[in-house]
Amino acid sequence: MKRIKQDTLLFLTACVHPKGMAQTALQDGDVRQQQYLDAIRFYLDKYSYRILVVENTEVDLSSYFKEEINDGRLECMTFDGNSFDRKLGKGYGEGLIINYAFQHSRFIKECKYLIKVSGRHRVLNLNSIMSVSELFLNEKDDLVVCEVKPERNFARSDCYIASKSFYEKYLNEGLLHCDDSKDIWFEHILYRCITQSHKDGFQFLYIPFALDQRGDSGTSGEKMTKTRLRRKLHFFANMLYYKLRGGNV
Repeated sequence: MKRIKQDTLLFLTACVHPKGMAQTALQDGDVRQQQYLDAIRFYLDKYSYRILVVENTEVDLSSYFKEEINDGRLECMTFDGNSFDRKLGKGYGEGLIINYAFQHSRFIKECKYLIKVSGRHRVLNLNSIMSVSELFLNEKDDLVVCEVKPERNFARSDCYIASKSFYEKYLNEGLLHCDDSKDIWFEHILYRCITQSHKDGFQFLYIPFALDQRGDSGTSGEKMTKTRLRRKLHFFANMLYYKLRGGNV
């Protein structure tokens, strides 16, 4: 993906100690930390992107990756960002992580696009997603590539691609309004921001392939298994459908 890949940052969000957060099946901090470390090593080995990891319970993961950090390949940050009212939900916490990253990360200052992924998941087909997206995106710099479900006002948040401008103009502020007690999730805010940005001239592309992920679901704790070919083809058909509609969400 020549145009985007040159300036793209892989952004992993992390929460080692959920502290009883709702809709979070795995609460064991030691297990969660090991899963984050395994995922970071996976992304370092499999992909060439620079990687940013931001953790929100003051667990410093940088000591495990001193060489990669010194080489400028990886940036690890942590802060106290998980002490808010639990009724707001984990989407609000992830919004705080993203906003913290935009305020403090050197890598974000230097990038133009971000691939946002859930920190404990390993996405095996990022290269395919990026390469096919490049074929269908036009030359406009302002963009979002994501799975959406308009009938639910919902956009999938575990992996999406967006220009930095999308965060700065829409998502960062929008995420501060996440509130589980009012049924306003991260995914709802993401969808709203995608629809508004498209109205304002951003290009939208439905993610061309289903995510081929490994790991445990944060919400249910279930193991993620290999994605079936039929599901992958369904995503590609959806991408073509939205492309023919001019990206209208």
